[in-house]
Amino acid sequence: MSPSARPPGSQPRRTQAKNAASATRASARSTARSGSRTRKPTPAVYRRRRLAVLVFALVVVVLLVLAGWLLVKGIQAQVRAAGEGSTEMNAAPTEAVTEDPAAPAPEESEASGMCPTDAVGLTGRPDKESYAHDATVTFEYIVKNNHSAACRIAVGTNQQEYMVKHDGRVVWTTRYCADPAADGDAADVEQVFAAGSEKRSSLQWNRIPVDENCNRTADAFEPGDYQLVVKLGDTESAAVDFVLEEDPAVVAEREEKERREREQAEAEESAAEESAAPEGEDGAGEPADDAESEG
Repeated sequence: MSPSARPPGSQPRRTQAKNAASATRASARSTARSGSRTRKPTPAVYRRRRLAVLVFALVVVVLLVLAGWLLVKGIQAQVRAAGEGSTEMNAAPTEAVTEDPAAPAPEESEASGMCPTDAVGLTGRPDKESYAHDATVTFEYIVKNNHSAACRIAVGTNQQEYMVKHDGRVVWTTRYCADPAADGDAADVEQVFAAGSEKRSSLQWNRIPVDENCNRTADAFEPGDYQLVVKLGDTESAAVDFVLEEDPAVVAEREEKERREREQAEAEESAAEESAAPEGEDGAGEPADDAESEG
């Protein structure tokens, strides 16, 4: 059949194949263009992504800082709780307390009354008789129930006081820098003491001179003889002596100064004797010359 005799609408096979190939290439180009648009975000998308990453990093940093702060606070709280749980007689915050193991404390119901004032024994004791200029000074505070029965004693920080005396006058006391509000419940405490039992606490003295308003008045206390006296309410202990030694460097400097002054005085005395010697010799020689001339 000749081409002109082919039915209308029919196409040669070659023409159909070309058309199919063209359609395939057009579809591929369309798909490529669409994919290229997907793989290349706009600058605004990049900015949003960078901003999101930055915000996420800031959030992580804040969370890490917060976690560290909470961890530190938790450790501090545990340390404070451990320190508070180790004290039995509330004294100064820096004190450590022990109780006489030979006299077990009675139940609260067994000691409802306060100990008689004259039955409360009180002792203050330095841990050494003498202290070097840079040594740590520790004072011991001992409360004893001398009553024949168990009773209660007020041992709160409002009742306790350490005093240091020098030449008969008070030169330092825990009252100077006391802060009852900071002591809280420890300011007013009553504890049960078994008959004949005692409780102890200790204080490390900072050796800093202050006035009644807790203002520092000097770098350190002068060396010399001092006395420790402790009080519990109106009860006062006997004074116990201790010595604050002088700084060896200061002693050496003073001795060197005294040595130089002695040498200078001796040199001046020797010079004065030498200057006076010729005058004495001339005076002694003049009569002899006169005697010779007369002869």
